[in-house]
Amino acid sequence: MKRFYPLIFSFLALGAQARELQINPGIRLPKDSLEASHLIQSLAGFLEASQSENSANTYVLPAEKFETYLLLDEFKGIEASSSFKDEHFYQPQLCNVAPLEEGQYWLQISYFGLKGDASILRASFDLIAHPDKDQFKFASPLKRNTRHWKEYKVGKSHFFYQDSLNEAHAYQLSTRFDVNLKSENKANIVYCCENLIAMERLLGLTYKIDYNGYNSSVWTVNEAGTKIMALGNDNASFENFDPHDLWHARLSMVISRRAVDHSVDEGCAYLYGGSWGYTWDEILKAFKEQVASDSGMNWHELKEKPQYFQTGEHRNSADYVVCALLVQEIEAKHGFEGVWEFLNIGPREKGNAKFYQKLESLLGISVEEYNAKVWELIENS
Repeated sequence: MKRFYPLIFSFLALGAQARELQINPGIRLPKDSLEASHLIQSLAGFLEASQSENSANTYVLPAEKFETYLLLDEFKGIEASSSFKDEHFYQPQLCNVAPLEEGQYWLQISYFGLKGDASILRASFDLIAHPDKDQFKFASPLKRNTRHWKEYKVGKSHFFYQDSLNEAHAYQLSTRFDVNLKSENKANIVYCCENLIAMERLLGLTYKIDYNGYNSSVWTVNEAGTKIMALGNDNASFENFDPHDLWHARLSMVISRRAVDHSVDEGCAYLYGGSWGYTWDEILKAFKEQVASDSGMNWHELKEKPQYFQTGEHRNSADYVVCALLVQEIEAKHGFEGVWEFLNIGPREKGNAKFYQKLESLLGISVEEYNAKVWELIENS
C-alpha cells in the first residue's frame, strides 16, 4: 500500500481558530497509510477536545479514563503564553510513534513556541494510542507503568503502591469524615509515588516548564463519584498522611469547595485535622500565645484584615482558628448538621454578611456581640 505521511495536520481549536498538529519529518508512522491517517486524525481530535471538560473528550480510552483525566488536566491552556501575550503561542508536534502490542502505539507529543530563531519547549507528553475500529483512543501510560505494582483495597478505596503501604493511614482515608459528610459511597483511587518527578513520568508528563524546580505535588480529579489522586509528595508508602488535607479532599467529593465559605472550610480542617503536621491542640496553643495574648485584639476587625501566626516554619491564619472555635461550638449545640449549614453559606464576600447572619441563626451571636463571644470561646477552650 502506498505510504503518505502529512507533515502538518490542521484542526479547529476552541473559538474556531485554526491551528496545526505538526509531524516531525523524521518520524516513523505506521506502515499502513490508512492506519497512520486514522492515528493522526484521532490525535488531533484528542488534542482539540483536551481544552474542554474531560468527560466530553470522546477520544479518551474509557477503561482508563480516571488515570487519563489526571494527565488531561495538564493540557488545559497549554498553548497560551502570558509572556508573549499569545493564546496559541505553543503548538503541538508529534515527535515519536513506537509500536506496542495489540496494535497499540506509544506517542510523544511536545508543545513548542517560536520566538525569532529560538524554539521554546513548553511541555512534552507520553500517550498510549489504542485502536478502536477506524480510529484510536488515548490513555495516560500510568496503568501500563504501574502494572507490576501492588494493590490494596479497603472499603471503596483502591491503593496502588510499589513496595509497602501504611494500611492504617489507608483505612483512615477511607473512613474518616465520611459518615458526617455522607460520602461513604464515594470511591477513591490512589497512586502512591515517591515525588513529583517520579509521578509526572508515571503519568506521562515528561516535561513541563511550569514545574521547573519543584519536586512535590498532589494531583486530583473528581469524576462521577470517584476521586483519583496521584500523590507526589514523598508518599510512596502513604506515610505522609495529613487529616487536614483529607478533610478538603472528602468535602470536595460532596460539594465544590468554591461553593462553601473558605474560612469555615479551613476552620473545620484545623479543628478536625490540625495543619502542617500539628494537632489542633498544638495550633490552638500557638494561637493563644502569639495572637490571643494581645488583650486589645478585635476579632471582628481581624476577619476583614487577616493576621497570621507561626507553627514551626508554617504560617497560619488566626481567623481560621476563630472559625474552628465557632465550628466546635456549633457542633456541640446542633451536631454536624449545624456545621453543614455553616459551611453552605456560599463563597466569602466582602463584609461577610452571610457569615454573620448564619452565626446569629445558629448561636444567637449578632455582629455587635461577635468580638466578646469570640473572647469567651478562647477563654473557655
